Order: sequence, then structure tokens, then C-alpha cells
Amino acid sequence: MNRDVSKKVVLSCFLAGCLEIYDFTIFGFLASTIHKNYFVFMGKDEALMVTYAIFAVGFVFRPIGSLIFGHIGDKYGRKRALIISVSIMGTSSLIMALLPTYQTIGIISCYLIALIRIMQGISVGGEYSGAIIYTIEHFDKKNTGLVGAIVVSGCLFGVMLARIVSTFLQTPNLPSYGWRFAFLLGFLLSMIGFFIRNRVESSLAETPSHTTVQALSHTAVLDLYFTNSSRRENKPIPLNQFKFSAL
Repeated sequence: MNRDVSKKVVLSCFLAGCLEIYDFTIFGFLASTIHKNYFVFMGKDEALMVTYAIFAVGFVFRPIGSLIFGHIGDKYGRKRALIISVSIMGTSSLIMALLPTYQTIGIISCYLIALIRIMQGISVGGEYSGAIIYTIEHFDKKNTGLVGAIVVSGCLFGVMLARIVSTFLQTPNLPSYGWRFAFLLGFLLSMIGFFIRNRVESSLAETPSHTTVQALSHTAVLDLYFTNSSRRENKPIPLNQFKFSAL
């Protein structure tokens, strides 16, 4: 792969990872505000604990998202899996930005928040690991550590961005609905990530590893995996090199 294309792959995954993790973590930074709008029927401390518990739901469903999008990536392609994941995250953020409060629709708003966190957890599960795999599969083995670290650093920048935005939007001089702009911003950023990823990656072929696996039968992939494992002193090769295409 030439250097220009390599830079585009890394940059697109860096930015998309940053924007996706922003959407995922902004809920936690705004928990002290969210519980006042959706859990007013509880005591203050109890409502805050429930809000953080719902925030944790996203982490519970994150590994499930990895399994789901891992299968999609193996069967239909890495690019399609990543585009779907960022679309789900953007949709979740938009719903949260527009979600009526408890005073308007009652207890159903609390159930919808939990559903939103489930969607976000599944989405980030596919994005975080999928972006790393998609990037390193475009590079030689000697550069996989570096490019993988760059993608992960993009996710960390997303956490920092969420912290900065949440701090600004919770200042006393802003209107009470100001926190909604954080999720609206998340939706806009997700759409930017979607178009960046769709435009950059639509011009690229699938990763070499995925193309190789698609050309083989399921049995052939298993044979290739265990053959290489036995040749490396019983040390299995990384699973990001050979995915099972028919899980």
C-alpha cells in the first residue's frame, strides 16, 4: 500500500474512533444532569446511582457488540461493519438529544435511555476493535503496533473531548437544556465520521487478510490457523490475521 493511502486509512480510523468514543462517554460526564431530568421520582443519591448503572450498561454490551460486528466484518467486510457501527452511534446520540423528559412521557423515558445505552455499547464494541483490525491489516507486521496505538489514541482524545464539552455545557449561566447540545454535537460528529469513513474507505479494497479468508473455505482457514500455530512453537498467531468467515 502506498504511503498516501496508508495515511488516509489511519486518519479516518483515528477520527472515527475519537468521535465514537466521545458519543459513548459523554453520557457518564453528564450523569449529574441527566438524573435530574429523567429520575426525578427517586431521591437524589439513588437517582444518581441508577444513572451511573445505566451508563455501565454500555460496557456490559460492548463485548457483545464486538462479537456481532466481528461476524459482520468477517462475512461482509470490515468497511461495512465500521460504517454500520458509526451509524448506530450517531442515531443513538440523536435520540438522546431529542428524548423528552420524565415529566413529559413518564417512566418510558427511563427505559428508552437504557435502550440507547445498549445501542451505544454494541456500537462501540464494533468500532473500537474493528477500527484497530481494519487499520493494522493494511500495514506490514512491523508497523502494526504503531498504527494500532494511533487508533487507540484517537479513542482517548474522544474521552478528553467529552470531558471538555460536558464541563462547558454544565456551567450555571447556560439554559437547563444545554446538556442536549452535547448529544447533538455527538450526532453531528458521528455523521462527519460516517462521511469521512465512507468517502475514504469506499475508494479502498477490503483488507488483504479479509480477502484471503473470503477466498478460503471455513475448514481451510482452520487448517491454516492450526498449521501456523504448530510451526511457531505452539504459539497461536493473532486472531486479527485469520478470521473465521463462517461463525
